[in-house]
Amino acid sequence: MQPSKQTQIPSWYLNAPSNNDIYIYGVGIGYDLDEAKQNALNNMSSRLIITIGSSIQTKKISNGDYYDKHITQDIKVEVEKIKYNNAQIEKNAKIDDKIYLLVKVDRQKLFQERYKEFLAYDEEINILTKDLDNKNLLEQILLLNNLKPKLIKNKKRAYILYVINNDFAYFQYFKKYDNLMHKIDILKSKIIFKVSSDNNLFKNNMINLINESSFKVGNNYNVIIKLENNIRYSNYNSWKIVRVTTFIKFIANDKIYIQKQINTIGRSAQTKQEALARASQDFKNQIKKIGLEKLLLEK
Repeated sequence: MQPSKQTQIPSWYLNAPSNNDIYIYGVGIGYDLDEAKQNALNNMSSRLIITIGSSIQTKKISNGDYYDKHITQDIKVEVEKIKYNNAQIEKNAKIDDKIYLLVKVDRQKLFQERYKEFLAYDEEINILTKDLDNKNLLEQILLLNNLKPKLIKNKKRAYILYVINNDFAYFQYFKKYDNLMHKIDILKSKIIFKVSSDNNLFKNNMINLINESSFKVGNNYNVIIKLENNIRYSNYNSWKIVRVTTFIKFIANDKIYIQKQINTIGRSAQTKQEALARASQDFKNQIKKIGLEKLLLEK
């Protein structure tokens, strides 16, 4: 389409049409048609972002603040990634060396494209969680922890679909994904650990860490933490030095699900045992830095 030459910026550019039930609009300017069109599509996304922000704020006020930070903080990124495959140039003008465009997108076609993508991700979530309750406790937690980013992302996609088409029942998907994420916390509360180790210093430090957390250690355990210590002693001048590689295995139903490795060092001017005690304290400090929950339940 060859832009018509004008001398004044057109009113449709200065006062772009409002989005309606049929079309979503955007305006753009550029030195060629492609640049102007891309800027118009970016403007279209910006206008959608404003609509989403306003809609979320309205729902917070009317329904309570149930929109977690994951929904609101990254939704702009999701909107900016929308591909407008059915964009049409509604109006155009050329003024000096610049091209002005008004672009529109069929709202229903855009919804169908996004809905198809959304359903593909939702089906993937359904497949992964189909036999969830038949898995052991640790398997369920690991699966849901790995799935959590997908759940959060599809919540965003669901809300974008609602903004494009207000008849879309996004809340049923919100509830479904929230229930799966809440299940992680329920499952974690059921974990009871047993700590097994060939060294009491490392074993006791691990037990202390667990007791300081929201997890439990007990006789009716369902997950075993097995610590295997490779201890090497050396001397430097008057110092006793010990280096320890600790292999941490998380076992449920006689199967190893997670393996971690932590390297520690201890020094003492007195005894090897004191150097080993300091290495075990280094072990505890490193786990605190990593985060006990991250260490225990993330691959």
